[in-house]
Amino acid sequence: MKASFRLLPLLPSALLLLTVQLSARAEPDLTTAAFGDSTLDALVATAFENNVDLQAAAARVDQALAAAGATRADFWPQLSLNGSARRHSNLENGYLASDYASLPGTATWELDLWGRIRKGTQAARADAGTSAALHDAARVSLAAEVTQTYYTLRALQLESAIVTRSVTTRRDARRIVADRVEIGSSNPLDLARADTELALAEADAAAVAHRTANLEHALAVLLGEQPGPTTGTHVSTTALPSPPRVPSDLPAELLQRRPDIAAAEQSLAASSARIGVAKTAFFPTIRLTGSAGWESADFNNFFSGDNRVWSFGPSLYLPLFQGGRNRANLNRAEAAFAEQSARYRGAVLRAFQDVSDALAANRFLAEQTAATERAATAARRAANLSHVRYDAGVVSYLEVVDAERSALDAERATVRLQGQRLVAAASLIRALGGGWQRVAESSVPEPAL
Repeated sequence: MKASFRLLPLLPSALLLLTVQLSARAEPDLTTAAFGDSTLDALVATAFENNVDLQAAAARVDQALAAAGATRADFWPQLSLNGSARRHSNLENGYLASDYASLPGTATWELDLWGRIRKGTQAARADAGTSAALHDAARVSLAAEVTQTYYTLRALQLESAIVTRSVTTRRDARRIVADRVEIGSSNPLDLARADTELALAEADAAAVAHRTANLEHALAVLLGEQPGPTTGTHVSTTALPSPPRVPSDLPAELLQRRPDIAAAEQSLAASSARIGVAKTAFFPTIRLTGSAGWESADFNNFFSGDNRVWSFGPSLYLPLFQGGRNRANLNRAEAAFAEQSARYRGAVLRAFQDVSDALAANRFLAEQTAATERAATAARRAANLSHVRYDAGVVSYLEVVDAERSALDAERATVRLQGQRLVAAASLIRALGGGWQRVAESSVPEPAL
């Protein structure tokens, strides 16, 4: 059945215009689950554990969470201890010495009357959400790349088996033709054609082996391993499975869990919050500052009660003239929000395109594969008949060569298309942000305080 994609509203318009809180996001499900291949599952698990690009993405999430935690610290009073001591003397005018020491503890607390700290924390938390979503995107992309490389490699290995069988067949055919030429039942031209076909088959085998080695190396890097001679042992050489069945009707809400859309949403939220931060620059900053400690010119009795000092009071900072700096910063924040809004809409449009392209690929590749399988069956039947006719002396070896070449091409095309269908299925799963199964929602982790 032809799969379709319902163009339902993806997100509320209010979310598109202004989002300053992290919304609940769905973790992408394991993109290999639909294939039911335990070997593939193990490869993806290894990639999730060892892939260096994914490790770098995870480190960026940790950085963003730490930055958000640092921003949240501004909500609390800042405590510090500042000590100093000095001795001064003037030797030119006689020996005069004086001592001075101080050890005050200071507490400063900014009153967040206009929301500068709150908005800054929201922006930092949204940045952490962006990093987390990009990490999810890296996981989904990695699983899809492993899946596509795995099935492409399996298809290529099956194609290699076909080509190897062709080399054996061409070598046997060449020997038969040589025997016939020797007894005079065939002409030397047939032997030259047999030599040509054997050489071409051997060249094909070398080319397929080269492509196989490159794919094995690519798979090893995805798994976080060094490419080597044992790389190909991961991959099964059995017949390719059928692609997972795509539901006939995919709801557009599935795109809400696409990590790139989640990342664009959180970037939009961060830009919105930074507009609020820029606006607070026009208002006064009020801080409560207090200090208490000891201060004395006598080192010997420094900690006596008479040397204790303290102070407490508010401070106010009001920008009167900044040369247009605050207005320019606000304009920049608003322009950044407009940019992220456009990026968000672009991410949604690209998501629809990705899914539409993947659905079309799945549909047309299925039709193409079915036709190619019919062609391969007919071509093999024609090749068998050509051998019978050649053995009977009815046709020349040229007809056998053409029929065998057509059968070989059809078999190889069938295997390639079977692999491409599995690759297209992985592309669809990636386009949907992890597959078409519905998964439970989870929140972005809170930054550590």
